[in-house]
Amino acid sequence: MSYIDLVLIVLLAGSVAAQVNLYADCCEPYCYKEDENPYLFLGTKTAYEFVNGKSSNQHIVPYCRPVQFWSFNRHGTRYPNIETIKAFENLQKLKENVYRNYEKHGSYPDTGKLCEKDLEVLSRWQWNRSTTESVANELTQQGKDDMRFLARRYQTRYPEILRTPYSNQHFEFRYTESQRTRSSYEAFAEGLFGTDVYKSQAQPMQNDEVTGKYKSCDAWQRNVKDNPDTLMELNKFKESDAYKRVIAHVSRRLGFKFTLNQTLIENMYDMCRYEKAWYVNRVSAWCTAFTKEQLKIMEYAEDLKYYYTTGYGSELNYKLGCPAVKDMMERFQRIINGAKNETKAVFQFTHTESLQLLLVSLGMYKDNNHLTANNIEPRRQWRTSTLTPFSANLVAVLYRCNEGEKDRVMFFLNEKPVDYPGCHKIIRMLCIGLILTVILSTTFAARIDLNVPDNNYCYAEDDNPFLYFATKTSYDFIHGADWNQHIIPDCKPVQFWGFNRHGTRLPSDSSISQLQSLESVKEQVLNNYKNLVPNSKVGRLCEKDLDLLKGWKWNTSITEDTENMLTSEGWEELKQMAIRYKKWYPELLDVPYSKQNFEFIWTSSERTESSFHAYAQGLFGNDYLQAEGRVNDTLLKAYKTCKKWKETVDDNPDTYIEVYKFLASPAFQNVISEVSARLGFKKALNKVLIDNIYDMCRYEQAWNPHKKSPWCSAFTKEHLEIIEYAEDLSYYANNGYAIEMNSKIGCLPLKDLMEKLEIYINGNRNQPKVSVYFTHSSALQLLMNAMSMNKDDLPLTADTMDQHKYRMWRLSFMVPFAANLNATRQKLKLFLVGYRYLLSYHRWGVRAPEPPKYRGPPRIWIRAAVKVLRSLQ
Repeated sequence: MSYIDLVLIVLLAGSVAAQVNLYADCCEPYCYKEDENPYLFLGTKTAYEFVNGKSSNQHIVPYCRPVQFWSFNRHGTRYPNIETIKAFENLQKLKENVYRNYEKHGSYPDTGKLCEKDLEVLSRWQWNRSTTESVANELTQQGKDDMRFLARRYQTRYPEILRTPYSNQHFEFRYTESQRTRSSYEAFAEGLFGTDVYKSQAQPMQNDEVTGKYKSCDAWQRNVKDNPDTLMELNKFKESDAYKRVIAHVSRRLGFKFTLNQTLIENMYDMCRYEKAWYVNRVSAWCTAFTKEQLKIMEYAEDLKYYYTTGYGSELNYKLGCPAVKDMMERFQRIINGAKNETKAVFQFTHTESLQLLLVSLGMYKDNNHLTANNIEPRRQWRTSTLTPFSANLVAVLYRCNEGEKDRVMFFLNEKPVDYPGCHKIIRMLCIGLILTVILSTTFAARIDLNVPDNNYCYAEDDNPFLYFATKTSYDFIHGADWNQHIIPDCKPVQFWGFNRHGTRLPSDSSISQLQSLESVKEQVLNNYKNLVPNSKVGRLCEKDLDLLKGWKWNTSITEDTENMLTSEGWEELKQMAIRYKKWYPELLDVPYSKQNFEFIWTSSERTESSFHAYAQGLFGNDYLQAEGRVNDTLLKAYKTCKKWKETVDDNPDTYIEVYKFLASPAFQNVISEVSARLGFKKALNKVLIDNIYDMCRYEQAWNPHKKSPWCSAFTKEHLEIIEYAEDLSYYANNGYAIEMNSKIGCLPLKDLMEKLEIYINGNRNQPKVSVYFTHSSALQLLMNAMSMNKDDLPLTADTMDQHKYRMWRLSFMVPFAANLNATRQKLKLFLVGYRYLLSYHRWGVRAPEPPKYRGPPRIWIRAAVKVLRSLQ
C-alpha cells in the first residue's frame, strides 16, 4: 500500500467519523403542526404581525403635544427575487423524495422523524405557480395590509398630525426606486386617506439621497461589501459543529441517509419563512423540517451576516446612516426655530440595509460585545427578527411641552418605544460634521417633572393590602370556596358544564426579559435612598418596604423555556377547585372516570392542557392520567379564528381611544410621577418601566399569595386602583360591552352549552353528563358578554372612574387566574306534570348576594345563538 493510499484511507475514515458524530444524537422529537407556540423569529423575513407593538400606548407624553412626525419604513412583505423563485420551484421534487423516503423506503430516523401531521402538511404542499418571475420582489397582499393597518394605528395615536386631509405642505412621502417601496407608500397612504388616497403625491429618492448612499459609496463597497473578511464570522459559524449538525439532522429528519447540500437546506428555510410571512395564520409546510433550536441557529446566521455588512461589525457603517439622521434633525430644528411652513409628517419607504444603518448611526440596539461565531447570545440586542422584519419602521416624534424642557423627541421601533437616554449626545458623537447642533431633551421623552406624593404609605405594615390586579389577580383572593348556595331545594343535579380559565402562569418570553431587567432598577432605587438628602421631597418607601426590596432577586429558574407555563400555584388552584366541586356535586363528579360520563376540552396551549390535568387530579386522584380530552381552538378561542372580529375590534386602533385618553389623564400621569418619587427618582420613569414594576408585583403576588411582593411597595392603594381601572377599560373595549360585536363572539360556547342541555332534555342520555373546558381570559369575558353578565348601566370611559368604584365589569373578580363559569342542570324531585328542570349558574370570583339564575325555554336560546353565529359568517 502506497503512502498516498494510506493518507486517503485516513482522510476518508475521518470524514465518515465526522458524519457519524453529526448524526450521533439525531434527532430531536418535535411536531411543528402540534406546537401551539412555534418559533416565529425568522430574521429579515419575519412577519411584522409577530413582532410589532400595535397594542402599545406609550406615545402619550404628559403635558406635551406632538408637533412633527418623521418615519423611516422598510417595505412590506414581498415575493422573492427571480433566482430564489427558481430555487423554490425545485422544492417540488424534493418534497416528493421526502414523501417517498417515508412511505416507500421507510428511511426515516428512529427518533425525531416527522410526525404524521407534519408529513401530511408537507405532502400537500404545492409551489404556487402564480408566483412567477413577473412578480419577483413585488409586494404581497399581506405586505399591503400591514402598511394600511400600520398607517391607521399611527393615525389613531397622533390625530393632531395625521388625521387631516392630504396637502403637500403638511405631508411628504418618499420612496426608493423600486416597485415594493412604491407599493408600500401607496398602501400606507391608503390607510391614512382612504378613498382620497389619489390626492397624495410622492417622489422617488434619487440616488438614495437619504438612505445613506451605501450602494453608491465606493469605500463601503470596497471595504465592507466586497471585502471577504466581512463575512469571516458568518463563514466560521457555517463551518461550526452547531450549523453542520442542523444540516445533517434536517437531512436525516426528512428521511435521507446522506447530508443534503447546504444551499438546499437554506432554500427550505427561506421557503418556510417566506410562506409564514405571506400567510401569517397558516402552517408553513417547510417549517416542519426544523425544530425550534434549529430555527434559532439559522436566525443567528443571518444576524451575523447583517451585523458585519450593515451593523456594528464595521466602523464605516456608523457613518452611512447619518444623512437620514441629518434629515430628521434639520426638520426638527426648523420646527423648534418657529418655521410655519415646515412639513408636519414625513414618510420614507426603503429597505432592510438602510434601516439597519440608521439604527447604527443612532447607536440603538448595540450589544456590549461583538457577535461572533463562537457565542450565540440568546438575549442579544442585534436581532434582525425584531429590528428589521418586513414592514419595520423607525418613528421619531417631536413634542412641544408646557412643563419642563420645551422640546422633546420620542423614538419608536416597530411601534414600541425606544428607551434611548442621552440620544442627542450619541448622535452628535457618531455623525460629527453632518448634523446641526440641536438641543433636544437630554433623556427619553417620558422623563417628566414629578408630582410628589403627600402620603407615607408603608406596604409592608399594611394588614389589608390592595390585592386586586385585574387579569393577574390570584384566585386565592376572590373565590367563593365558602359559598353554599349550590343546593337547590327539592332538586338534584343531572348535568354539569364548566368553562375555566387556566391557572396562574409564568410570564411570556418578552415579559421575562423585561422583568429580569428590574435587578438593575432595584440597585438604582437602593442607591437613590443611600444618597437621599435629608428632608428631600422624593423618597417615600418606609424602612420595612426598603428591606423587602433589598431582599428581592429574580428567580433564575424562570427562563424563555418556561414561558407561559402553569406554576405550582396554578396547578393547585385547578386541583382544589375540582375537589370542591366534587364535594358539591358528588352525584356527577365523585365517580370513576369514563368517556361516557366526562368530556374535557382545552386549547392548543400548554397552560390550558396542564390546567386540565390538574383539574382531573382533583376529580380522580391518582387515576387522573387515565382521563382523556382533546383540543378545540374553534370553540374555545373563537376570537382568534374570527377574521371579522380581528379586523373590526382587535386590529382597529379606534377600539382603544378611551384607554389612550385615560392614560393621558392627570390621574394616571400622577401615578407615574408619584411612583417614581416613591422609588427615589427625581425625574419620572418611563411608563414601560412602571408597567414592568406593576407586572412583577402582581405576578409574584399570584405565585405566592401569602407572601408580599417587594415591588408592590412602589404603589399606594390608590395607585393600584387607578392601574386596575386602566386594564378594565382596555378589556372592556377589546372583549366587553364597548363594541357590539364582542357579544356575538361569545355565542359559540353559549351555543355549545345550550345544545348539550337541549339534547339531555330531549331524552338522549348517551352524551357525557360532565363537560369541562379550559381556555383563556378573553374567551371567558366574551362568554359572559354574550350572557349579559356583569354589565354596568353606565359604560366605562376614561372620564367615569369615579362613578365606577363599584362597577360590575371588574376583571379582578371576573377573570382572575383560574376563573370559572359553571352551569348545572337540576331536576325537580317532585312529580308534577312531567319533569321540570332548573338551570343555575355559578360564577366563582364574583361576590354577589346570589348567583344569576336563568330559567326559560333553552330552544329559544339556541336559536338566538345560532342566528348570531350566522351573522358573523
